[in-house]
Order: sequence, then structure tokens, then C-alpha cells
Amino acid sequence: NGSWTATFVVPLAPSGSYFITVKSTSVELRIPVLVSARLTLSVTQAGPTETVSVSGAGFGATERGISVSVGRTAVASGISADRRGSWTVDFAVPTLPGGTYEVWATGPETDSGNTSQEFLAVIPRLDMSPDRGSPGARVNVTGRGFDSGQRDIVISFDNESVALVVAADNTGGFTTTFEVPESPSGLHFVSHSGSTAAQETGPGTGFQVTPNISLDQRGGPPGTIIQVSGQGFPANDPGITIAFDGIAQVNNVPANEIGSFIASVQAPASTGGIHEITAIGSGLAGLTNPLRDFEVTQVLALTTTTGNVGDELRITGLGFAPMATVTVDYGDGALHTEVQTNKLGTFELGLIIPVSQSGEHLIVAADQEGFSAVATFVVEDTPPPLPVMLTPENETSGGLFGGFSPDLSWGPVEDPSGVTYDMQVSATPDFSAPILEKTALAVPGYTLTGQEALSRGTYYWRTRAVDRAGNESAWTSPFEIKSGIIPMWSLPLVAILLAAIAGGGGYTYYNRHKKALARGPVFPELGREVRTAPALPSTASTAGTAPTPRAQPRLALPSSPLRRRRQRSPEEQAQLRLVFDFLRSLPLLEVNSDLKWLDELVEAAGSTEPVTFERVLEGQIDLGYQPTWTRHPTFETVQQVLQGHTFLQELEAFVEAADGCAVDTVALLRQVYQDVDDGLRDDTARAYRWRFVLGVLQHSLGWFRGSYLREPSARDYRTEAFTDDAEEPLVTLAGEPSTPFPGPLIEGVIEADAMAYRDLHLALRGTYTTSEDARHLASRLTSLEILRQQITGSLEQLGDT
Repeated sequence: NGSWTATFVVPLAPSGSYFITVKSTSVELRIPVLVSARLTLSVTQAGPTETVSVSGAGFGATERGISVSVGRTAVASGISADRRGSWTVDFAVPTLPGGTYEVWATGPETDSGNTSQEFLAVIPRLDMSPDRGSPGARVNVTGRGFDSGQRDIVISFDNESVALVVAADNTGGFTTTFEVPESPSGLHFVSHSGSTAAQETGPGTGFQVTPNISLDQRGGPPGTIIQVSGQGFPANDPGITIAFDGIAQVNNVPANEIGSFIASVQAPASTGGIHEITAIGSGLAGLTNPLRDFEVTQVLALTTTTGNVGDELRITGLGFAPMATVTVDYGDGALHTEVQTNKLGTFELGLIIPVSQSGEHLIVAADQEGFSAVATFVVEDTPPPLPVMLTPENETSGGLFGGFSPDLSWGPVEDPSGVTYDMQVSATPDFSAPILEKTALAVPGYTLTGQEALSRGTYYWRTRAVDRAGNESAWTSPFEIKSGIIPMWSLPLVAILLAAIAGGGGYTYYNRHKKALARGPVFPELGREVRTAPALPSTASTAGTAPTPRAQPRLALPSSPLRRRRQRSPEEQAQLRLVFDFLRSLPLLEVNSDLKWLDELVEAAGSTEPVTFERVLEGQIDLGYQPTWTRHPTFETVQQVLQGHTFLQELEAFVEAADGCAVDTVALLRQVYQDVDDGLRDDTARAYRWRFVLGVLQHSLGWFRGSYLREPSARDYRTEAFTDDAEEPLVTLAGEPSTPFPGPLIEGVIEADAMAYRDLHLALRGTYTTSEDARHLASRLTSLEILRQQITGSLEQLGDT
């Protein structure tokens, strides 16, 4: 029928009217056709920020100012067409909620009314930063292209949920993070689900898991046990090696099915500084072996941390610089030496503990590279045994008229630290002002020189042992010695006696010689004719009774009618017996430096309840010694019978002195109480008690009286649980049994307050060992004890009458 059909592609040409010409041998036709704009996208769907290419054709020849929009969002502008009206441009998909959007292109000549439309589907997209890492690493996830406000978006790592996004924003975007779970090395997929209900898994993106190791500690001395944890190694790798500076330390460590392992390695002997610990997996070909830095520090290892002066101590130093000179110092310069390290920074040294004070001493080792280590050595603090006094014995006399130079000796004392001896001679039994004092005697004895000879009088001597760690035994009980055997009043009689003996001796010699010539040898019986000097008058109180030695010097009691027993009537004797029994039962206050006698005075003032002691410290109650027996009817009889007697004077002096001591002691305690209040932090609980304040003064008095001479130390205290039912457990601060203040000091405080009280107590003890008031009180207490002993001795003499 002369019909036909043909198909062709419209060539690139600017927009406008064109003719399609059909020619044959017999016919030529021209058919008009309109060329319009056309858009072509490289993809039909993409996620936000992905790059898409769009091509335009059929625009005006060399048309300029063409722009492209996705939906209502411009994505490209300023585009110029070529002579054929064509152009191509790349654009980033804008951040839009998921959905399908029209793509438009318009220009000055080709407007939106005459351009073709293309459609782009915006789909969800996940971006991760970083995109590789080890298990445990934190990954930031950015989501785009989700539905506006889409809820319950699940982020999965290899189909294991690792994060949940409650809702996307109105642009369909969100940000979240997740921790890479334990998993073997290699590529893993991170995906999302659009709905928790539907569990529709969206497209995923790759995450590369890399191996990693971690150490439980980042530094330490050689010998430190290090726990190495590995993650991200090949699954079930059987041959992981742990190396220190490239040298294998542990081999064939197996990984589990998720590529994790745990192994322990000991830091070998090595120099100080940074070293590398590496984990080498058998299945990590082409991958970097993970490593961690480990800093080798210095340490001093001691064969023992406690000992005696003179002990040999072996010191091993580790982690110093190689082939370096190390300076070792003991006890702040008490001993100084040098030693050389080997190539691994190790040295060994033998040290003899020098003479040094008991307690802690620092051993410091340092090399020229700045590496150093410190160790603590504790010198024993056990006092040596008490020496045994030998000669001269107690109550020994020497020197006819004085000038006695005795040989003092005592038994030797053994102590692991070695000992020396101190010796004192005093004119008073309290040794408040010794007239001769020798220290650091190497042998257990001392002979007084001619210049040190004792003038006529009564003296006392004592000794103690001191080890080379400064630990002191207690002083021995003093021995009494007298210088001058013959009393001064007997010198004329002695002179007469000596003259008589001299004259009688000459006469006897002449007589015997004459008789020997006449009658032959002298018989021994003739010696009986020699007469000794007359005996001194007896001091016995009863006629016909021989004098007996007395352990302690007694007071000379004045002669009184009480001595004439035979002239007393039965009524008088009964009255005297009543007086004596009353005096013998007197409860005289026993004052001493432990201050326990204050409890008796507080009880007499009211009660022994804690509030009473607090009121004494606060000045609301005054203490004194006014014994109730002074108001007893029998005491009036005592005063009448012993009127003017020395014993009654001593008794009254004791009561007065004890009352004064009580007043001074309380005044000093109140001073300590105020110092405690001033010394506490503002946030420290005000819970101090009588025992806390009392402990400061007990130590001070023990110091001045020589019964406790150790320096204050934190080791003098301990804490004990008081209660654990509170939100913060409460403790008790107590003194150690060896201190002058054993037992609880503060009860029911928190640990921090207990430490504050301990530090304050230490400081106050140091302060009051220099207090003149405390020293004066210690002297008064000693005098009062002596006065009490004198009263006891006088009471014995009074009973003899």
C-alpha cells in the first residue's frame, strides 16, 4: 500500500522547531516537530550526601544560568549549555526525609514549564566515623534520608543490635554512637532497621575490625605481672605470641571464637624507661601487630625490711640506667656508697646497718640519668633488758671521813643492736640534778676518779642500757651509798683512841718482849688482852635490843613522852592503839605521772560520768584534795596526841602539797583542752573527751620523769571499729599499750576525723615535752611521792614506839 515505519533518536539540538524531511524518488515531505528540554539522572535512588549526575538536553544553545532543584531544594546553579543545548552536572543529594522527589532544571530561555521531569528516590544512608577500629572502640553514626520523625531505628553490627534511635528529626536525620562489640578481625556490616515492629533491615555499610591489646597497668618495675587482654584477633587463632621489646615472653596463646584472649606476662629485667609489649597473631599476615607502651620504673628489693644495727642487708636495684653509677644513701646521710649497674640496669649491694635511731629509715638509690627508687628499712625499737646492779650494794658506806670513790659495776646486757650504758650519781633519790653523769659507757662499770670522789654525805646511783638504735631501758632502782663511815662528832674520841692504842701498843710490845726473854714464846690467849675501841651508842629504841639494819633512811623523830611505854596506863595505851590503827588505815592519795589519781578526785567532786570530766575541763568544776578523813572525830584525837610531832607535820604538809598538785594539774589540762579546740579544723567533729586531753599530759609527765623517752610517732596509735551501722562507719582512736596513754582516746568519729585527732595529739605531745609548766608539775609529783614514802617510814617508826 506504499506505507512504512522507521524509528530514530532525536539528535542533540537546542530547543525549538525543526522539520523532519521525508524524501523519495517521487515525493518529498516536511513534517514540523518541536524539540523540548529533557533531563537524565545517573541513578534513580540515592541517600543524602551521595553524588548524582544529571544531564540536560534540548536547552537553548549556549544558554546560561540554568539551575537544578530536587523537590524545592536547589542543588546546582549557574549551569551553561553548549551549542547543542546540552549540559551535565554532579550534585550531592540534599538532606531530605526519605521519599521520591521531582528533579527540575530551568534556565532563562528554558523555563520550568517546558522542561521534562525526572524523579529521584531519597533512601536512608548511614555514615560512620571512624570506619575501622578495635572492639571496644566508640563509633559515631550519622543517619540521613529516613522518614521525618521516624521512630525506633535499630542500629545493628552483624545483625546484633548495638544502638537504638528513638526518633529521627524532621529532616529524617539523627546521630548516635555505639561501641564495637567483641568480634574477630575483618570486615563487618553495620545496618539499620526502619521499624522495630517490622524489623526491616536497611542497607548496610562496612566496618573493618582491627586487633588491639590493653594492659592492666601501664608501668611498674621489672618482675611486675602484667595482664594482657587482646580483642579483634582472628577467630580461634591458636598461636598468639606476647613479646617484650620484640623478645617472646609467652607463646601459643589461643584466641576464642570472637578473637579475644587474656594472658599474663612478667616484665623481664630491663632498663628504666618506655618499652613495647606486642601481641603477634599467627593469622595477622599483612596487618600491623598491636602494641602498647610499658614504662619500666625503679625498685629496691630488700632481703628484709626490719632488723638491728649491725645486720647485713642485701639490696637489689632494678630498672635503672644501663652501666650507670648508682648512689645509695641510708638514713639521710648516715651511710653513703656507690655501685655500678649491669647492661640491664640491675645492681646488687651488701649494706651493714650503721648506728641509727630506731624507727623508719629511707634507703634512696639514684643514678645520673635521673632514675631513682626508695625503700623503707625499720630499725627495731625494742629496749634492751634492765641491767642488774652489782656493786656497791644498796646502803654501802665507804671512806672514813668522806672522799669515797666507789667502783660501780652492774651485770652486762645483751642486745642484737649492741649496747652502751648510762650511769648517774645524785644527791637526791629523784635524780633531778645528778652530780655525776656518764653516757655511752662501753663496759658495765665505772670507777670514780679522784676528782669525782664523793664528799661526805648520802648519794644514790643508777644505770641503764642503751642500744645502738637509741632504745633505752628503764633506769634501775637507785642504790644508796654513803661517803664517810665515821661520824664527825666521834673524831675527838677517835683521836684519843688512836693515841691510846699507839701508847698501849708500845707498852705491850715492850712488856711482851721482856716476858719472852724470861719465859719463852707468847701464847695465843694473850691476844685477848687487846681491847677494841668502844662501840658507838646504839640507836635501838628498846633497851637491851640489838640495832638492826634498815632498808630506807628514817626520819629522826623528836623525843616525846610516847617512848616511855612502861609508864603508860592501860587507858593511854588503848588511846594510842586507836590513833595508830587510824593512821595506818589512812587512804593517802597515790600521785604519779599516769594521773589515774585524778579519777578519785573527780569522783569525790560529783561522779565519774563523762559529763563530769567535761565540766572539769570547761572550768565548771574545780578539783582539790580535801580528804574526808581530816573531818573524822578520831583525827581530832590524832592532832591532840601528836601535837607538835614531826609525823603530824609531814601529814599536814602532804595534804597541802597534794591539793596544790591537783590544782596545777587541772590548770594544765585545761590549757591542753584549749589547745585541742584551737588546733582542730573547722569541719572536724568536736567530740574530744577527757582521755584525749589526759593522754597529752601523761606523755609529757612521763617524758620529764624519764619513764617514757620515745619520740612521738604515728605508730603509737591504732584505730578500732566503733560501729558499722551508720552510713559512714565510725572508729575509735586508741593509744598503743606501750604508751603512757593506752586505750581509747576518742570514740565514735569518722576515719578522717580520727586521723585529724591523731595528728593533733602528736603535735601537742611534742609541744608539751618543752613546757616549763609540765616540767615543774613533774618535779612536784616526784616530791609528793617522796613525801608520801617519808610518811610511811615515819608511821613505821611511830608504831615501834
